Amino acid sequence: MVLLDPKLDVVFKRLLTREESLLRSMLEVVLRPASPIAELTRLNPDVERELAADKGAVLDIRVSLADGTVVDIEMQLDNGPVQRQRILYYWARLYAGELLRGEEHSRLRPVIVIVWMIRPLLETQRFHAKFEVVEDHGGERLSNDLVIHILELSKLGLLAQDEPDRLLRWARFFTFKDEAELDALAKEDPIMEKARDVLAQISQEPRSISIARERESNRRLHVALLNEQLARAEAQGEARGEAKGKAEGKAEGKAESVLFVLAARGLTIEPAQRERILATTSLATLTAWFEASMTTASVAELLEIAT
Repeated sequence: MVLLDPKLDVVFKRLLTREESLLRSMLEVVLRPASPIAELTRLNPDVERELAADKGAVLDIRVSLADGTVVDIEMQLDNGPVQRQRILYYWARLYAGELLRGEEHSRLRPVIVIVWMIRPLLETQRFHAKFEVVEDHGGERLSNDLVIHILELSKLGLLAQDEPDRLLRWARFFTFKDEAELDALAKEDPIMEKARDVLAQISQEPRSISIARERESNRRLHVALLNEQLARAEAQGEARGEAKGKAEGKAEGKAESVLFVLAARGLTIEPAQRERILATTSLATLTAWFEASMTTASVAELLEIAT
């Protein structure tokens, strides 16, 4: 049997939403709560073909815990140029999205983001990095509402001694090389046996196979297209800036590069949005928009980014 790659986001999501015990296990092994998670509600359990076909879409798993905490889990195969900003922005959007206009800020609930990374992102040599908001010198915590866990599979050999064995097993599951390795994991832990069996089930389903192949093909095409657009847009921006030889020329060139990438990705640019981009003179803002233009879901989302 040919097993689907559990690192592919559509397979990752189907695996964890097919069997709640797997999702609960992963949450507990990463979050390490004081007591087992007794209750959770999946907020976006479905994987639609249309979403899987969207080359830039983020296929995440969102759950709500008993105390209202929202936890978002995703698997990232590729690192974009603004991956750090994207993770933080995604947390901010989930956090702010809980509050309706006019509601009290006391209604806000913590949001935890868990990101499994295939390629290295951080400078730290830890496999599992946890980010919170704490004071630089005394370590005073400002809030419990922001927590981001980043797990880099490329650093699996650097797993800290204080991490639970089950976290290591999950990492080994995602990076298995053959069925014999999965069988060995299954003998070590019943939850790994369940993960192996569910992956085998998914890997035999024609619809799952079709969506996984489509997603992987689109992902590769997306990466190639973005790399090409990036090179062309940068060249155009630099040429225009050099031709004018002034700061406004560089800004204009960068603004047109942003519009070029957005148009190449097929995103709708309203006249007012185009005018705002072209009227922006801050190179820092235009650079941030240019980098985000390769992954943003809409032009409106792009323009929310401030520097």
